[in-house]
Amino acid sequence: MAFPLNLIQTLLFFFSLLHLSLAAFTPTDNYLINSGSSTNTSFFTIRSFLSDSSKPGSSFLSTDRSISISDPNPSPDSPALYNTARVFPIGGSYKFQVTTKGTHFIRLHFAPFKASSFNLRSAKFRVLINGFSVINSFSTSSVVVKEFILKIDDPVLEISFIPSKASGFGFVNAVEVFSAPNDYIMDQGTKLVIPNSAQIFSNLSSQVLETVHRINVGGSKLTPFNDTLWRTWVVDDNFLLLRAAARRAWTTHSPNYQSGGATREIAPDNVYMTAQEMDRDNQELQARFNISWGFQVDEKRVLHLVRLHFCDIVSSSLNQLYFNVFINEYLAYKDVDLSTLTFHVLASPLYIDFVAESDRSGMLRISVGPSDLSNPARVNALLNGVEIMRILSPVSSEVVSGKRNVVWIVVGSVLGGFVFLSLFFLCVLCLCRRKNNKTRSSESTGWTPLRRFRGSSNSRTTERTVSSSGYHTLRISFAELQSGTNNFDKSLVIGVGGFGMVFKGPAVDPLLVREQVNLAEWAIEWQRKGMLDQIVDPNIADEIKPCSLKKFAETAEKCCADYGVDRPTIGDVLWNLEHVLQLQESGPLNNPEEVYGDVTDSGTARQGPSSGSNTDRDYGDGTSGIISSSQVFSQLMTNAGR
Repeated sequence: MAFPLNLIQTLLFFFSLLHLSLAAFTPTDNYLINSGSSTNTSFFTIRSFLSDSSKPGSSFLSTDRSISISDPNPSPDSPALYNTARVFPIGGSYKFQVTTKGTHFIRLHFAPFKASSFNLRSAKFRVLINGFSVINSFSTSSVVVKEFILKIDDPVLEISFIPSKASGFGFVNAVEVFSAPNDYIMDQGTKLVIPNSAQIFSNLSSQVLETVHRINVGGSKLTPFNDTLWRTWVVDDNFLLLRAAARRAWTTHSPNYQSGGATREIAPDNVYMTAQEMDRDNQELQARFNISWGFQVDEKRVLHLVRLHFCDIVSSSLNQLYFNVFINEYLAYKDVDLSTLTFHVLASPLYIDFVAESDRSGMLRISVGPSDLSNPARVNALLNGVEIMRILSPVSSEVVSGKRNVVWIVVGSVLGGFVFLSLFFLCVLCLCRRKNNKTRSSESTGWTPLRRFRGSSNSRTTERTVSSSGYHTLRISFAELQSGTNNFDKSLVIGVGGFGMVFKGPAVDPLLVREQVNLAEWAIEWQRKGMLDQIVDPNIADEIKPCSLKKFAETAEKCCADYGVDRPTIGDVLWNLEHVLQLQESGPLNNPEEVYGDVTDSGTARQGPSSGSNTDRDYGDGTSGIISSSQVFSQLMTNAGR
C-alpha cells in the first residue's frame, strides 16, 4: 500500500521527537562559538552558541587584530547565527582546551554577506587545524558548513584562518568543536575497494576526514533537530541514477539496536526506519537489476571513506535478504546477509565502512543488487543511508608571522642551493665511475625471473626478459600503497631494500573467512580435494599444465608437514622442482595422472631424471636448447647463509 511522502515524513518526525527526548548525546568537550556577535544565540532552539566578543567566549580568541561585523540587511529566513561574522585581516585563530583525547567533530559555518567595510563574498583564505591544512583557497558566495572529523591527541586544539594575499582577509560565522562517541570511527574491518584486490585500510581513526555527503536514503531531510550529533541528512532523489529501479520502504517501529552494532549516534532512527529497495513490480526492468546512486565529490583520484547504513525493514522473517554491494562498479561486499551480521535480529541497524577512490571525473558510484544466493521469489536489495567523507592528504603547514616567513625563505634557499650543488657533483662523480666500468659485463646476483636460455652454463647475459604474462602485468595502485604503508608512515619502516623503504604491516586479511586466512592451509585443503586448479591465478591458469601443478602441489604439501622429520631435504626439494619444470616444458598437456615419480625423502630412490641431468627442449621455432638443473637452480645452490 502506498502512502503520501509528506504523511510518512510527519509520522517519522513525531517518532524522532520521542527518541531524541529519551536518549541525548552529551559530549565531553563541547564548544559552540557565535563569531562576531555580542550576545549568545540559539541554533535550531536546541543549542546555545557563546558570543566571542565577551567572556567566556572571547577567551578562545588568540588574536587582537580581528574585527566583528554584522549584516546590515539580514534575511528574515536567515538564522541569527549567520547575521554576524568574525573577520581576520592578517590571520587569527581560536584555541580550545581538549579535556578528552580522541575523535572530535569540528564544524565551521560560513555565511557571506556584504557589510560597509567588508564584502565576505570576496574573501579568499585557508584554514588549518593544529597546523594541518584542511581548507585551501576557500571562497564562497552562499552558506557553507564545513565538517571535519579527526583524532585530537594534543591538549590544545587550534583553528587558524590565514588570508590570501589577493583578498587580505578571512572570516567565519560560527565554530563548533565537540567530542565524538568513542566508537564513531573504528580501525578494524574497513575494506579498501580497488580493482582485483581485497585489502584492509588500517588506522582509519588517525585520518583527517571531511564530510562531503550525508544522505537519508528513501526518507526525508533530517535537520540538526532530528539528530543526536546535530547533523543534516539530505534526501537521495537527486542522486538516484535510475529512479524507476527503486521504491521507498519505511516502518514506524523503532530500530532494534544491538550491542556491537550501530547506535543513534552513528545515525538517527529515521535513517534506519526508511530505505530504498528494488522495485520488482516495474515490468520495464529485467528480473535482476541494481539500484545505483552517483555522488559528485569534485576531487579526482582521491580516497574517501564510504559508510553505508543498512536495516532490514522489508523482510518478514530472517535469512530472506541477500544482496551485493558495488562501489565504482567494483564488488565491495558479496552476498550481504543482514540476518547473520545483526546476530539474527530483524530490523537491527548496521553500518559497513569502505575506503574507495573517486574516478577520473570526480564521481563515486554506489550500487546494491541481488545476490546469487537470493531466492528467485524474494530477489531484493536495499540501502538506508550513505555517508561519504574525503580523506585529506597529510600536508600540514605551521602558522608563522610575515617576518619569520622571510627569514626561513632565505635560510631555505641557501640550504637548498648547497644541497643542489652537492647532488650535482655527486651525480658527475657517479657518471664518471660508470663510464670507467662500462666495459665490465653485468651479472645478476639477486633473484631473477627464470627464463628460457640457450648455451652453456658459463655464458653470461646482459639482457633481461619477462614472460608475456609475467611481472609486467602487475599493477599496484597508489591507493594500495597508501593503505599498505598507512600513508607512508615512517614509524612502520623496518629497513631499506633494493626498491626503496620496507614497511611492516599485518599479513592477515580479517575480511577473509577463517579457512582462507592461512594461504598454505587453504591451498592444501583444495589440494586434498583434487581441485587445486580452481584457486590458481586466472592470469596464468591456462599456461600451467595439470601434471606440473600436481607435482608442485605435492612438493609444497610435503614441505608444510607438521614435523621436521616428515619434510624433504633441500636437495629433494630442488630435485622435485626440476621435475616440475620439466613437466611444465615437456610433460603431458591434460592428464595429470601421467606424472611419474613422487615427492622424495632423503635416501629414497628417485624415478625419472637425475638432479644433474640435461633436458633437450624444442622451442617451437625450429631450434632446440639444453637446460640443466645447475643453471635453473644456480641461485638456490649457495654455500653462503641467507
